[in-house]
Amino acid sequence: PPTALRSGVPMELERIILKMLAKNPDERYQHLDEVVTDLKALKRHTTQPATPGEPLKSPRRKPGKIGVISLFATLLIVLILLAVKYFFTGQLRASAPRPIAVISFENQTGDPQYDYLKTAIPNLLISKLEQSRLLRVTTWERMHDLLVQMGKPQVETIDKNLGFELCRRDSVHFIVLGSFTKAGNVFATDAKVLDVQSKQLLKSASARGEGAASILKSQIDQLSEQIIRGIGISAREEKGKTQLPVSEITTTSLEAYRFYLQARRAFLNLKWKEAEQFCYRAIEQDSTFALAYVMLYLATNDPQVKMEAIKKAHKYVYKAGKKWQYWINGFYAFGFEKNREKELKFFKKMTEEFPREKIAHLTLGWVLYVQGETERAIPYLKRALALDPRYSAPLNLLGYAYLKKKNFEKARDYFRRYIDAYPDEPNPYDSMGDLYYTLGQLDEARAYYQRALQKNPDFASRRKIAYLLAVQEKYPSAISAIDQYYLKNKSVDDQAKGHFYKGFYFYWLGQAKRSLQELSQALRCSESQKLTPIARHARWLKMWIFYDQGRFQDARRQAKRWYESFEQKQDLEPLFFNKLEYQFALGMIDLKAGLPDSAQFRLALMQSFLSEIENLNVKEQAEFHCQLLKGERLYQQEHFENAIEVAHQVTQLRRRAFGGELTRLGIIHENIPPVHDLLARIYQKQGKLEEAIREYERLVQNDSDGGIRFLVHPLYHFRLAKLYEEKGWVGKALEQYQKFLDLTRNADEFLQQRRDARAEYAKLTGNQKYNF
Repeated sequence: PPTALRSGVPMELERIILKMLAKNPDERYQHLDEVVTDLKALKRHTTQPATPGEPLKSPRRKPGKIGVISLFATLLIVLILLAVKYFFTGQLRASAPRPIAVISFENQTGDPQYDYLKTAIPNLLISKLEQSRLLRVTTWERMHDLLVQMGKPQVETIDKNLGFELCRRDSVHFIVLGSFTKAGNVFATDAKVLDVQSKQLLKSASARGEGAASILKSQIDQLSEQIIRGIGISAREEKGKTQLPVSEITTTSLEAYRFYLQARRAFLNLKWKEAEQFCYRAIEQDSTFALAYVMLYLATNDPQVKMEAIKKAHKYVYKAGKKWQYWINGFYAFGFEKNREKELKFFKKMTEEFPREKIAHLTLGWVLYVQGETERAIPYLKRALALDPRYSAPLNLLGYAYLKKKNFEKARDYFRRYIDAYPDEPNPYDSMGDLYYTLGQLDEARAYYQRALQKNPDFASRRKIAYLLAVQEKYPSAISAIDQYYLKNKSVDDQAKGHFYKGFYFYWLGQAKRSLQELSQALRCSESQKLTPIARHARWLKMWIFYDQGRFQDARRQAKRWYESFEQKQDLEPLFFNKLEYQFALGMIDLKAGLPDSAQFRLALMQSFLSEIENLNVKEQAEFHCQLLKGERLYQQEHFENAIEVAHQVTQLRRRAFGGELTRLGIIHENIPPVHDLLARIYQKQGKLEEAIREYERLVQNDSDGGIRFLVHPLYHFRLAKLYEEKGWVGKALEQYQKFLDLTRNADEFLQQRRDARAEYAKLTGNQKYNF
């Protein structure tokens, strides 16, 4: 217990010992060098004279015998640890990294137009000082996190007293503060380095130059050199390591840096659009500004903009600090080189060298999560959250991670924390809606989605509400929701999406003509604004309409145009997955056209592409389509026993590949082509009516199994009704016939099935007067 240490042991030494023994790994020292640095600071603090002007403090009583033994034992442990480290590594660092922070500078020019320099100067100093291997520099983002934890998220200017408090909270030993002034066109900057524990002045530094631009051009470099020397780092310790001028690791334009800081401030305050606009303004001033491209990637929701931002950031990666170099190189390896091992290597290195940076742990956790490695992702997401308990991204991702693991209580806890932390943001409510959707509590899910739309009427919950209504087979309401949320005084982007979604639902209900009209409008809107993803989805859907109608040449033409949209412009989606999907579409068309050998050839190509896909989520989707094509071919050739085995695999893969990705709630690859009754059709062909009935009942009841809710195709009701009738279950057959006829009331497809359904309904009821 803590009191056992107080037998004459200095309080600061007690703090060091307790930190070494902390139960929470994140609260312990992360490196042995940090222990050494704290011990040196303890020695300096206990031996230095009182600061002039400060009252003398009462001397501590001399440690007793037990205290001396405790002190000696602690130092002996440290020496042993150092010896072990030397034994295994063959060397010790000449000096442990000194923890240092730079806070806001004071504007003494009397002109508020230079207020931005209060933040710009410390941030530039941070970028410059980060180059030294002998410093552990607290970033501005980390200080913002600490302010949030202190309940002061809106503070932008960190004064001296607040700066000392932040340093104490983060075990920082040295603090840099200062001011800048102006005489004519000459700008002068003064900085002071203080010991956090004693508040003793260690070094004064100054620099001056012509115009504000001189701050970036020369003054930051001069100040940083004096600061490094002021905390006791000699040129010999630096071993002659060349440090680049700050303008070469940030930007040559002070105006660009000003816009970048505004973008970052907006981003930290969750104002994504505002952050994106400031990024563009920064890039206008300096098109080689790597950090502005990084911020643009983080702020935008446009996949194409993200892709271009990473390409540009990678092109100028040498102009970013080490932390961001790891980040940029990692995402470039992920998005363009498709090198998963290299990507993880960069992000892992980032967490090791910057253990106190939440974005490092979040990034690695996010990458592992999207690759389907949920268990490996969770510890990194928790570390990011430990550094900032109100950090929105890990709160959200941890909720989804536990949702995937079907640990619904933990998922609910994280989503509730997310809502409590950000009650005015739409995404927390949307995430909670996904949880209730998974649990099958659809009314509660819809209520949360609507709360999200109250916060932001243009949020993605619009699509989810429409899909949720479609899951409940309330298609008129689903289409009305699309009209309300997308087609009522909305942007061209919304118009394109609205027409596409309506096109899908009309297709699903057998209204092919209306579907093609809506898809044509979606294509006109998307092509006018170069909205490639929407146009791509529209072509994919048109292909399946032509497939159903037996227009095989038109179907192949649409498939080709869909695939070429990836080849013409590189996309973040995996190349081999796109190739595999293209062959799947052509293979299904071949089967329906009576070309089983061609379909088998395409299946072989798909399986070769499958071996090249590493992402676990994507691989399961790809494997699902491989097995679906294989199963359909076996069914067509009446190899029923083999087909049954494959059909069971198809069912399981569909659950894993699509049902688990709760954030999608999509309507394309999850639901079309509507041939997911393969197993039921096989049983029916074999004369196993009860097995076929059970399978169709599973499909039309749409029970949830961990969030899996696919749409119920109207034809499944018709086919189930036929089976019920064959078994003599009249009441059940009538119910399914009526459901089918109600859903397809305005269909121009399924005409033969509708004639059959009307005839059977009349025969079973003896009533020729009905209105379907």
